[in-house]
Amino acid sequence: MERPRSVPTGRGPGPHDRRSRVITYEVTAAVRDDLRGRYEVYMRERHIPDVLQTGLFLGAQLLRTDDGR
Repeated sequence: MERPRSVPTGRGPGPHDRRSRVITYEVTAAVRDDLRGRYEVYMRERHIPDVLQTGLFLGAQLLRTDDGR
């Protein structure tokens, strides 16, 4: 017998839905030019590894936009 499938309601998974839920978490930081290098080193070597080590995140990206952010 095939398991019944959830019917989309537009409200997201219900409380008894066992499917994985993925949430995109984005942070934008405006960093002074004179601190940008130190900030990027801190993020890559300390903060991002600490966050990933919690086991609650699947991955991380550190991006710089064209406007320097």
